[in-house]
Amino acid sequence: MSSNHTSITRDLIDKVKAFVSAGDSVILDGSSLDIAGVVAVSRRGAIPKLSDDQEVFSKVNRATAAVEERISAGASLYGVTTGVGATSFARTNQLEELQKALVAYNLTGIVPNTLAAPTSADMQMVLDEDFMRGTVMVRLNSLIRGHSGVRWNVITSMYELLVHDVVPLAAKNNTVSASGDLGTLAYIAGTLTGLPDLLVWYGKGKERSVRPAAQVLKEIQLKPLTYAPKEGLSILNGTAASASAAAQVLYDANVLLLAAQGLTVMAIEALRANLEPFEPFPHVVARPHPGQVEIAANIARMADGSKFAFKEYPEGDPEYQLRQDRYHIRCVPQWLGPFAESLQHAIKSVNIELNSTTDNPIVDPDGKPPHNIYHAGNFQALTPAEAMDTVRHVILGLGKILYAQHTEILNPTLNRGLPADCAAGEPNLDYGLKSSDLCCSAYLSEIGFLSGSFLPHINSTERHTQSINPMALASARYAKNCVQLLQQMVATYLYTVCQAIDLRAMNVQYLDKLNALLEAELPNVLVCSDKTTFQETCAALFTTLRVQFGITASMESMSRFKTMLSPLITELYTRTAQNNGIQLLPSTSPVEWLQKFEVQARDLFSQNRMEYFIQDAGAINFLSDSGKTIYSFVRNDLKIPMKKGLPGLDKHEIGTQISIIFQALQEGRMDSVFSQAMRPTSV
Repeated sequence: MSSNHTSITRDLIDKVKAFVSAGDSVILDGSSLDIAGVVAVSRRGAIPKLSDDQEVFSKVNRATAAVEERISAGASLYGVTTGVGATSFARTNQLEELQKALVAYNLTGIVPNTLAAPTSADMQMVLDEDFMRGTVMVRLNSLIRGHSGVRWNVITSMYELLVHDVVPLAAKNNTVSASGDLGTLAYIAGTLTGLPDLLVWYGKGKERSVRPAAQVLKEIQLKPLTYAPKEGLSILNGTAASASAAAQVLYDANVLLLAAQGLTVMAIEALRANLEPFEPFPHVVARPHPGQVEIAANIARMADGSKFAFKEYPEGDPEYQLRQDRYHIRCVPQWLGPFAESLQHAIKSVNIELNSTTDNPIVDPDGKPPHNIYHAGNFQALTPAEAMDTVRHVILGLGKILYAQHTEILNPTLNRGLPADCAAGEPNLDYGLKSSDLCCSAYLSEIGFLSGSFLPHINSTERHTQSINPMALASARYAKNCVQLLQQMVATYLYTVCQAIDLRAMNVQYLDKLNALLEAELPNVLVCSDKTTFQETCAALFTTLRVQFGITASMESMSRFKTMLSPLITELYTRTAQNNGIQLLPSTSPVEWLQKFEVQARDLFSQNRMEYFIQDAGAINFLSDSGKTIYSFVRNDLKIPMKKGLPGLDKHEIGTQISIIFQALQEGRMDSVFSQAMRPTSV
């Protein structure tokens, strides 16, 4: 496996893409399924393949034979000749009936019924379709390991559900994930037997709908199963639902950590921040935590080539009196680094879980009786539960730092000369992205509420047999909620930071033109003894203008430029008094000159603003390669324009544009964008 978080996540993204569009196959052999395979099948339409390895087939058959031998010997076998849970003292020789009973008693959750088409309220009680599709595959991948004692036709029947994209509807809230996800997996077991009350998703595109399972089995010509001894229990008793959900949510969390780094680079550019904190020494030598070292190197590499970011502190520049950037910029490696390390561990754990035997009892197909069937507790799903606790903690941490960055970008007292709320129009009517700050605050508050561990809230159940339980599937569901909330925040941030970058580029272009105007007009009010004196005078006056332009960024244009230019009067008189080589012209008073220059500067600003508005992706040449990659996707691929804030120029509402970005995030269309941003290429 690759050595750091960035390469691991990029490999995941590339692998999903290869499964979906490059002809690579997700192979179900009990040992090679990974997070990328789960995502490709559960969300992106890939169809897995059953292993054709004869040893895999042989192990399945040997395990089935071991169960039959144990029954023939008259020995007790949990869930085969005995009851289950607190009723495991009971014995029976009605072996097939017992398997039916085990499936039936676990179908206790609340789901839509077959008497009427399900309503939106009904569907709120159902586990997400992508989670459930993945559950079918993960359970099959466990059974094919040959440790569960099921016949090969059980495996092929489950596989047919995947081939035909038949996804059982399962209740959402009815599992504690302790004896596995019994209540979830029962809907798979019941579907395969054609129980009349159960429903499935079936069909393609617009034809996809919720239909009775028994009817769909007939349509795809799949004969309902009658379970042999242990087979019902083997399907029911496992962590597949928790593992499927964990794999999908964990994939999203890892992509979001890449996104956080890309957004940080764009914030550095928008805020004209300093890259000194990302130099190697503080990380590689002074504090060499692997994640911290990795993130620092990423940010330094990704920001390289930016025309906005500073490689070192601009000593003496009056716009940069704050000696070092605030923590949410300067401490990014120290903040994101531990999260990178935590997610790496979670990936390793979940990948193991995807290729584990998690039912009970389990069979060693190569063992000798009586030491070939073991009664244990591999169904205890704390591993995926811990991974999901990690995800929620990481998502909260990402949300905290992104919110702090987003707020600085919008705040005119902090953002180094950008207008309040990144408003490009006039502040008496254009309130910019003011509400985006409110939205992000709401998203972050909700993430904070959902981010706590389930462990303090577990309860003993099933007559104290399931005395400890991890609530793993519930943890994954809440982790998914956190992911979606952070995706909303990221979509909002992306819209904001692209706006800020455009404003920065627009301002740079204006200041270049203003400097040229000053050089052209200054000889109309003063004369200098030599060219050098004139250039020095012009540079000093322009520095004053540049600083004042930032200070007045939130003012209405009609009053802004008078305020912005007023310090020039004092500067003109001071310089002529202190330097004999500078003299004011008697034909023009400084006040008259300034009044004329004010009109020129304001008209130039309005002209420059309108010229910038008609450009597509006007800031692209100012950005680092990473910034270009993300900015170009938003502006060119998604067709999200800059918010202009002047009457009649904005065709869509802010929320409409942010929703387009959010949809791209949810559909995975930005995964490769963030991956590419980690390894900059020219755009």
